[in-house]
Amino acid sequence: MAATPSAVGEAYRDASGYEYLPMFNEPVLVFGASADEMKRTAGRARSRGVAFSVFTQDLFSTFNDEDNRGAVAAVETDALDIVGMAFRTDRSVADKILKGLKLLK
Repeated sequence: MAATPSAVGEAYRDASGYEYLPMFNEPVLVFGASADEMKRTAGRARSRGVAFSVFTQDLFSTFNDEDNRGAVAAVETDALDIVGMAFRTDRSVADKILKGLKLLK
């Protein structure tokens, strides 16, 4: 995540001059998970003290960061409908958090 300067690279620009957000400097792995698997994965991250970004189903009906924060703040931890998450940690810890999930292809 962007909290570490080495996590984000330089911005991209196409031949027409349109600028794009930077890519991560480090590899990003995307896993698929059911709702129950997402809850379990989030619980594993919390229990190991790994901070993560949370993406809930409610965020797909909001249109700005303030509303996103409000949507998350309105729901108790155990009731969050988590559809995605992102985190950075040592591989051995990540392996334990992600155990049982399959990479998306």
